[in-house]
Amino acid sequence: MKKHFFLLTMAICLGFILKAEDLSDGELGFKYDSITPNMVGLATNDHLFVEKSVSFFSGDTQMVWFYLNDDEIYQNSKVQSLTPMAYNSTGDRYSEITYNSFQCDIYLPEGVIITGMEDEDGDFVNYVGGDRMPTTAMLSWSENGTKVIDGKTYNVYSVVCYNTNTYGAHFSAKNAGKYRQNGALKKEHTLFGLYLKNTKQAEAQSRLNQDLIIANQIFNIYESVDAGWDANESTFFYGAGGNNETQVFLRYDRTGMYGSSGYDRNYFFLPENTGVMHGKTVDLPVTLQNEDVIYGFQTELKLPEGFTIHKEGEQYEVWLSERKASDHTLEVQEMGNGIYKITSHSSSNAFSGQSGTLLYVTLQAPEGVDSTYVLHLNNTVLTGSDGKPIYVNDDTGTVTVYPYNMGDVNNNGYYTVGDVVITANYVMGNNPTPFYFMAADLDENNVIDNADINLMSHVVLEDETIWPENYGQQTSDQLHIEDIMIAPGGSMTVNVMMDNPQHYTAFQTDIIKSEGLSINHYILTDRFVESHVLGSHVHEAGTSRVIVYSPEVSPLPEDTEALLTFEIVADENFVGPGTIKLSRTLFSTADGTEYRLADTECTVKKMLRGDVNGDGVVNVGDINVVVNIILGGKASPEVMKRADVNGDGLVNISDINLLISIILN
Repeated sequence: MKKHFFLLTMAICLGFILKAEDLSDGELGFKYDSITPNMVGLATNDHLFVEKSVSFFSGDTQMVWFYLNDDEIYQNSKVQSLTPMAYNSTGDRYSEITYNSFQCDIYLPEGVIITGMEDEDGDFVNYVGGDRMPTTAMLSWSENGTKVIDGKTYNVYSVVCYNTNTYGAHFSAKNAGKYRQNGALKKEHTLFGLYLKNTKQAEAQSRLNQDLIIANQIFNIYESVDAGWDANESTFFYGAGGNNETQVFLRYDRTGMYGSSGYDRNYFFLPENTGVMHGKTVDLPVTLQNEDVIYGFQTELKLPEGFTIHKEGEQYEVWLSERKASDHTLEVQEMGNGIYKITSHSSSNAFSGQSGTLLYVTLQAPEGVDSTYVLHLNNTVLTGSDGKPIYVNDDTGTVTVYPYNMGDVNNNGYYTVGDVVITANYVMGNNPTPFYFMAADLDENNVIDNADINLMSHVVLEDETIWPENYGQQTSDQLHIEDIMIAPGGSMTVNVMMDNPQHYTAFQTDIIKSEGLSINHYILTDRFVESHVLGSHVHEAGTSRVIVYSPEVSPLPEDTEALLTFEIVADENFVGPGTIKLSRTLFSTADGTEYRLADTECTVKKMLRGDVNGDGVVNVGDINVVVNIILGGKASPEVMKRADVNGDGLVNISDINLLISIILN
């Protein structure tokens, strides 16, 4: 009874009539016929496949091995819960359950056929059972005409594999002895082999440029018969979705097929994964590994949608490596649909070496994306010493686009002092979170160190991005500067004060000054430790930005003295009053948390020349201050500057004489 039911199940499987559409986008659409409307089965990711590629070196017949990836059914808890069936009449049993039959269609390029070979005994062999195929399994194939896919003609073969053993041997080993010795073999081991032949001998040395396609893959397990499963549960198709009312989609497996005498000796490679930030560029290396002497090449690089090869003016940024000779040419042509044809040739010199990067391509990533994309290297042809073409492999690589920008290490969309502090934390071994390594590697040497911290401080200084009003955490702490008086053509020292708690470690502020004023000589006061660094930059609008940080993440000292001083200089025509404003001020704690301080400003009034004591008039009181200084009296730096009335750098009798002249006139 079991045997009859098994054969009936196989008959139903073979009775599937698949109405296939053209292969497109990795899926094959089909519907079951009306005779078996409920035979939909279960979707699975298990599938047959061929490793790497199939190469015809001379057009001769050759063996192609097929493998079965059955991880999904192998790990299926419902299947695993079944009581294993006896392997044979001697009582040997499997401890694991896998498929025991399948059917599929194999599409081969026009001119390539499935054939047979004579074995050592002179018997004609249609296939060879692999390590996983039981000796009781049988495989049959038949040719079913041709099919046009993507404008190319394919020979279509239907393949069926079933088990003659009444007990339903699995795709796990050839026999019970092999199973006891090795256990259940998986996808690393062969299932079956077919002999393929290229009947177009004239094209044996040229590229076939088509794929071997395994489509309409359906699998069956025998144990479901005793488990009381219906046919839907015992049948699995490689695909997803669908029922008896809607279209079901099957996936298929593609394997490249080539015919080239040099295919097995020369290879083009793309890197497995290249990282780039969105909207930025990255240099993509293309590698040639060659046994033949190569004088030139042409290849087609297909980029994902939105990617381009970056241009410098009208010139594509593609260049040959040091493997080139002095007379190697290079040409890049855009073909459309993201395809770029790259060609290089020398009439008298070969590329040096037999391995290594051959050329570099600067990729431009699109803005606002965050994913991994596939790059394709297709239709690659090399030129040997005899000028004849050598056809080689296609290859794929991936490029991962990251959603952050260089310098924005916490990925909050802005370049601020917090990014500098977080990077310094990383260098100090504190493992800050969040921290984006690639965004911090500003010198792109795959090492984060003080050089990157320094570069990042410049990014912060030069950035002119407008932050939102609610950026950072609000705090009542505030910088303050006192009103000052300055004479036209004179200079004054401005003290930036803050009574701050000790938990801050760095800060930045923008200094906005009125017309007629300029700033010189930013100086850190004695409140800071030696490791603190001060940087400044003047933006095009005239705003000066200052940043103070410590590569060692040292705290700002707690004190009431000035944090920072700078010199303000008035033009000769300064009439006042003016202002100095501290705006967009951020202070950062050691962990990179940023606090936004309110703006603050002071008034800058015009001071009369000779107004040494700063009371707004020039009179004998100013003479008295100068006399006191000459006699050894002490005065603030600002008063000392005003006392030098003639600006010769000294305070002496000449300044008194000039004061008298100003008073009298």
